[in-house]
Formats: sequence, structure tokens, C-alpha cells
Amino acid sequence: MTIAGASMRCSGILVFSEGNMKIYINEGIVIGHDRDEFVKRAAASFLYEKGDGDYERVYDFEIKRGAHGKPYFDAEGAPHFSVSDSGPLWVCAVSDQEVGIDIEEVKAKDYTDLAKRFFTEEEAEFVRLWGKDGFFLVWTRKEAYGKFKGTGLQEGLGNFCVVKNNAVAYWIGEGDDKAFFVDMDFGSDIICVACTAEPEAAEVRLL
Repeated sequence: MTIAGASMRCSGILVFSEGNMKIYINEGIVIGHDRDEFVKRAAASFLYEKGDGDYERVYDFEIKRGAHGKPYFDAEGAPHFSVSDSGPLWVCAVSDQEVGIDIEEVKAKDYTDLAKRFFTEEEAEFVRLWGKDGFFLVWTRKEAYGKFKGTGLQEGLGNFCVVKNNAVAYWIGEGDDKAFFVDMDFGSDIICVACTAEPEAAEVRLL
């Protein structure tokens, strides 16, 4: 899925398409306690839009972290979420299912040697062909997939591949372990990718 040319400085609500997963975006530095509050605002909005009349209960949920650092709501029936930030942009993906998201500012640099060191051979070749854009297309997928699984990058960057036939993959794994990538294009200098259990669309909100 692609949202081409979306502006982070517009006002109101930015909607792409209907889907179970929603992506909430904030432009500005989000740190410490504010981060938890923004997550809860995003989750409350998600529940409200689903018609949950008790959506405000989310503000009482405690946010904990898994063994590898993935945050989650310690409450029965709570939605799943994933957060990422880069520069002034902060994003939060909320879904009824496991989800992972990563956003990166594309910075001009030669990433060829870095890709050879940490990526698979096929991914490194993709970066050689497509430069910095290729590097961040691979990196965001790996980050989003690690967050989706709850392992982060503990299993190693080179132990799974997100490039197939000289193009970035739109899914990874097989059977019950299959996961899908959702791309959001906010301009040439930002790459954002979410990872979900099903090939679903996403709605994007300014928070």
C-alpha cells in the first residue's frame, strides 16, 4: 500500500483506505511519559472508531515490555501496537493483531559496505543497485518484522531475507508464520513500513 506525497504538515485527518490496522502520526519530538500518552491516545482512537463505547478504559492500561523490549498493553482484550520514530516524526501502528512498524529518514551515504556486512547477499546486491533508498527499504522491513515477532533484531539481520527476485518482498515466511509488509510513502526522504499477519490495508491518522 502506498500513500504518495502525504504531507505531515496538513491539518485534520488523513485517510488512505479501510482496514483493520491504523497508523497514527505525530510531527514533533515524543519522549518519556509523553510517548505512553500518545500510544494511549492512538489506541483510544482505534477503539472508538471500532465502535467500542468503553474506549477510554485504555488510559488505565499499563504498558509493559516483553523479553526483547517490545511494548504492549497489560490488559485483556487490549489492541496490539508498535511505535517508531525518526527525526521529528513519530508513528504508532494499532491493530487487533500483532503488528510491527518502522520509519526512517533517508540519509545520503554509501551503505554498500554496511549492507555487505549485515544483510544477506541478495539484500546487499539490492542495496548496491538502489543505493540509500535500497538500504532503507530493506532496513525498515527488517525492523518492522522484528517488532512484529517481538524479537527485535536479536536473531540477526542476515538470518532472514526481505528481498525476492531483485525487489523488496511484500511478505515473508510460510503458512502460519507468514507475515505481510505494508508500505507508506511520505515523500522521497521518508520510508515507513508496517508488518502484519494478514495482507490488510491501513488507515493513516494525524494524531
